[in-house]
Amino acid sequence: MVKPGANYRSTRNFATVYVPESAYVRYRLVTDPDTGDFLGSSTLLPEDFGAERTSKRSWLGTLVIGVDGSFVQSHNTTANNQHIISGNLFIDGQVGFNRNNHRIVLLAQIEEGAQRIKPQNTNALPILKSRDLLRTDLLYTWFFREDMGPYVRAAAETRVFATNVLATEPTTFTLNNSDGTSTDVDVDANETLLIAKAGRPSIIRQGTGMNIRAINRRWFTFNFRLGLGVREQLFGGSYLLNDNSSTAALEYDQVESFNEVGIESTISATARLPGWVVYSMDLELFEPFNALTKPSAEWRNTFSLRITRNLSANYFADIDYLPQVVDKVQIQHSVVLRAAFTLL
Repeated sequence: MVKPGANYRSTRNFATVYVPESAYVRYRLVTDPDTGDFLGSSTLLPEDFGAERTSKRSWLGTLVIGVDGSFVQSHNTTANNQHIISGNLFIDGQVGFNRNNHRIVLLAQIEEGAQRIKPQNTNALPILKSRDLLRTDLLYTWFFREDMGPYVRAAAETRVFATNVLATEPTTFTLNNSDGTSTDVDVDANETLLIAKAGRPSIIRQGTGMNIRAINRRWFTFNFRLGLGVREQLFGGSYLLNDNSSTAALEYDQVESFNEVGIESTISATARLPGWVVYSMDLELFEPFNALTKPSAEWRNTFSLRITRNLSANYFADIDYLPQVVDKVQIQHSVVLRAAFTLL
């Protein structure tokens, strides 16, 4: 640490702090209140600030709340004369328990967002959601070895609000129902069609097997799980796009709820790069016993660049292949500038 305008070669107004790798150091620096010169410094021992030398806390928790949004307005210009309001809210919570060989991790996440477009001199378009996710994941592992142990897992994921698709022009939707019938629905421009009720689709995951903590470093972690799993796919009659480009109508297929039992495997990795860059991924594979030739894959990717303490640029990419639902790759990705605040 060097005082502004000084340097360590002057042998004054600088102090050296030794911080061991992955350690946390409390440091006291004394300065002259009149001149600002450094008068002395020292590293504080745990007893100096009333803390124990080693932490005995088994429970740890974090809670992060973040927002992002935009407002764009233009009138009487050679552009899209309209105003657009959009906003997103996310809440991430994590609770962990770690004692002896037992480790429990509970994750909870909610993301909600909406967009409203109001063209000049016309009625506003229906409000559409931009993000809608409620997710929780509970994992218990008994590490009989430092890097290996059996696990039990339960997780759920759902949508809080109903899902509507917007027709930008007069459109005919062909709804292919699960009973084999088809229904044509004509929707006027700037109107919506309901394709999924609130809480649909929902996915409940349960599993048990072996958890392997292959790499556990500060800058890189790599975990692998393999075991037996159950999947409850609660679509409840929701409609999924499966369009035939050779027809004028947009085609949606109805999907009913179903359950699967099979082999689950999960790869989780996190890489912390220089410059406050973090990449994390979670790849989950599931091979049902009744369709061994049609395994499903869910791949979650997050790339985050921390700009300030509370501000970050984020890229999210979700890639799913669920052949039991539709034999196409489903992709969702977005770039978001977020302000996040850690409460716990």
